[in-house]
Amino acid sequence: MANIALVAHVAAGSSGGTTVTTPNANMVGADFMFAALADLRSTTAVNISDTESNTYTNTSPAYNDGSLSRIRGSYVGSPTVDSSVAASYTLTNSFPSLALAGFSGVKASSFFDTQNGNHTTGSSTSLQPGSVTPSENGCLIVAAMAIGTVVTNVQIDSGFTLLDTIAFLNGNKFGLSIAYKVQLVAAAINPTWSWTVSSSFASAGIYVFKPAVAPTLPETFPALMIAG
Repeated sequence: MANIALVAHVAAGSSGGTTVTTPNANMVGADFMFAALADLRSTTAVNISDTESNTYTNTSPAYNDGSLSRIRGSYVGSPTVDSSVAASYTLTNSFPSLALAGFSGVKASSFFDTQNGNHTTGSSTSLQPGSVTPSENGCLIVAAMAIGTVVTNVQIDSGFTLLDTIAFLNGNKFGLSIAYKVQLVAAAINPTWSWTVSSSFASAGIYVFKPAVAPTLPETFPALMIAG
């Protein structure tokens, strides 16, 4: 079996502060799906649903900035999938944005490893979610961030691939960004999100999931000795 790989991803933000539904995604081949939700931290979050009636497990805790934004991860292992999976979330005045990503190669059970989270404590243009150390090689690491003001040029370092960014819109939706990395050799990692235009209302989470099999590591070749 191959290393963990991305199958598909979609994201959307609410147009009215209550309901959000992602576009359809072809999740055929996905054996794991992760959903990231950005919403108002003071609301009592309800569960994410999708078109295949999968049951999502919420990560705990969710992370919030103490004022506005909250980020929460949810996941489902061995999901029912097809070529047009869409996820939804509905809660009055929660101003949600939602991202859904599907992956292949994740362990079928007992796949959750660890998580961490953090938030801005003042006006800032960067945020780290906190360090995590996967327990084994080949883990999937998902990073997600909610933000409660208008920012631009959202980026993430440490070799993460940025999948989707939804822009904050007052009265409609929180900003949301999601990224991932497959870490072939387990090591502590604490990526930095960065953006332009400072914000005091950002929250970030980072989540680790185990692979189905040990990863295939790149081959290394000894230097050739050439006689002159």
